[in-house]
Amino acid sequence: MSRSLRETFEKISSTKNFELLDPYRNSVRWKKLGDEDKYLLAKMFVMAGEEELEKGEASPVTSFELSKKLCPSNSELLLEQAIAYALHGSNIDNLILACRTAEQACTADSDCYQALTVWANAMVELGVKKEEPDYFYEANDKYRQVSLNSRFQKNPEPHFYWYWGVCWHYIAKQSGEAGDFVEAISKYQKAEALKLTGTMFWNDYGNALVDLACLVSREDLLTKASYLYQKVVDSSPSFFEGWFNLACTDQRLWQLKGEDRYFYTAHKSFDQASKLNPDEASLWFKWAEHLSKTGKDKQNPKLLEASLDKFLKANTLLPDHAPILSNWAETQMLIGVFKERLDYLKWAEVIIQRCLELEPENNVYWVVYGRCLIELGRYFEDAAYFNQAIEKFKYGISLHKSNPDLWYGLASAHHILGEIKDNAALVENSVKYYSRATEFEGNMPPAFWNEWGVALMRMGEMTQDKRWVEAASEKFEQSIRLYHLRHNPRTINPDWLYNYGCSLDFLGDFSDDEKYYERAIKVLSQTLAVDADHYHAKYHLAMAFSHLGELVSDVDCFQKSLEIFQEVLMRDPEDDTAWNEWGIALINLAELVHDPVHSLYTERLMKEAEEKFIRAGSLGNEAAYYNLACLYSLQGNYQAAMHYIERAELAGALPPLEELIHDEWLRDLRSTNGFQQFLKHLARKNSEL
Repeated sequence: MSRSLRETFEKISSTKNFELLDPYRNSVRWKKLGDEDKYLLAKMFVMAGEEELEKGEASPVTSFELSKKLCPSNSELLLEQAIAYALHGSNIDNLILACRTAEQACTADSDCYQALTVWANAMVELGVKKEEPDYFYEANDKYRQVSLNSRFQKNPEPHFYWYWGVCWHYIAKQSGEAGDFVEAISKYQKAEALKLTGTMFWNDYGNALVDLACLVSREDLLTKASYLYQKVVDSSPSFFEGWFNLACTDQRLWQLKGEDRYFYTAHKSFDQASKLNPDEASLWFKWAEHLSKTGKDKQNPKLLEASLDKFLKANTLLPDHAPILSNWAETQMLIGVFKERLDYLKWAEVIIQRCLELEPENNVYWVVYGRCLIELGRYFEDAAYFNQAIEKFKYGISLHKSNPDLWYGLASAHHILGEIKDNAALVENSVKYYSRATEFEGNMPPAFWNEWGVALMRMGEMTQDKRWVEAASEKFEQSIRLYHLRHNPRTINPDWLYNYGCSLDFLGDFSDDEKYYERAIKVLSQTLAVDADHYHAKYHLAMAFSHLGELVSDVDCFQKSLEIFQEVLMRDPEDDTAWNEWGIALINLAELVHDPVHSLYTERLMKEAEEKFIRAGSLGNEAAYYNLACLYSLQGNYQAAMHYIERAELAGALPPLEELIHDEWLRDLRSTNGFQQFLKHLARKNSEL
């Protein structure tokens, strides 16, 4: 090696003064150089070329081209050039040159797996920039060739598997195939096994896990991704994407697992991300969505209200974005429901109408509009709103018949309208629509099964058909089961447990089977464990104990029933129905403990029952008149009995004629002339109808 070249090389290496190479840019100076000098000069031209790329300079005859002329078949120098081009891959031309130069290096040395790796990496970048998937498949083929290289296998490079994983991830996002995501993750796992660490590696690895988790519904993959994103933010606290990814992943885990820690970690991560990049609309939208969904699930208006400023921020940064508007409208609607605020309901209607102006053919937004009209109908108690809601849901179905939420909304509107009009046909239609909603893909929420159960039980009440109530009980069980899979059982909506308990009590009435009453008592007691102030649950618990006591002749059940009725009426002394039912329980207990030798206790119970019925009647409970007639019949006071049975007729509170003829409490009264004449009067009256 010539001394002058060696000195020039040393000066360039220490000073980066590549002007010293200018005399050697003329190829005439190369004629007397030996191979070793040519290699050294070519290496200096590579260094100069790297500097030119760094500065963005271009010359008619680039330093890289001079290097290739000096040593056209030196794979080491070609590899260095390919790497330099790839490092400046923000320019597509440089990526193309990286591929071309890496290919030349591979031609010069077919065993140069490093050049093949650079070639593959550059092709992945080209695929991203040019949005052409074929580049990813070509790159994958080159990665595979590297993995089979015996030299590589002796000393595998962890970064190689990271880059290969990135390639497979792009392939997977194009194909949507779970198997392709699995391939990407397997490559990341190999890199992890080779002790690769680093912010961007963990972030890429987490992204692949999240995408596969969303495709195949795997909680364990999300848990692993959350762990990786936590490592990302721990290593790089100012990395916005890491905090945002962690927030979104923990949000999904919260929705899937219902563990409070995920709610709080997601909220904290959104907050941290917002400090790093406050102008990112998707951040504010996802954060708002997190608070809104949680508020909806937990029926917590404070969380719903906390989401509003996030929706406003998202809308400010990205105006007239339909998904933001739709979620914002639904949140406003829910707040209006919880707080009974018309202004929120009206504002929700305005927002969703704007959303539909932007995307009128999007069936999802018709769901929100229909539900908004339902809530306005409830607020005003106006059937016209429910009819409008039905029109909106039907229009949405005309756009997309397999959207279960549209059928769910249609069912809800018919159900409520049927209740308002006391119309069994409308309620029965709602049952059919609830059923249709389950025919399509999508897991219906626990609330859906509860509402379906309520409609079925209402049909049971209207038709007195046990089958409806049996079906209702099954739906209530499903709603509770689904909730328990995702949430703490003690946070369940107590109304769902209450509805289930009522259906079991109703089935006990139909079947005279004590197991239904026992289950009703258990479920209603659970309701009170969740909400000790649930008035209706306490009332029906008293009823269930009374029904069980009557069926199995159990004094303790009646005593428990009387104690609970007393608690109920201490809380609401104006509840005429409770006074009436308390009286019935007292008569049943009096009948059970009746002893002709020791009659004082029975007489006291009858006297108490009389007081309860009179109180119920004074509060407007007309059914109490018939019960007073039964009471006086049992006591042998037939004149008073006939007085109240005639009052019951005038009030339209008599049971069917068949029941009058067979009611055991009227047994003695039926033998009197007055009652016989009354029956004839009823028969004539019925014949005239």
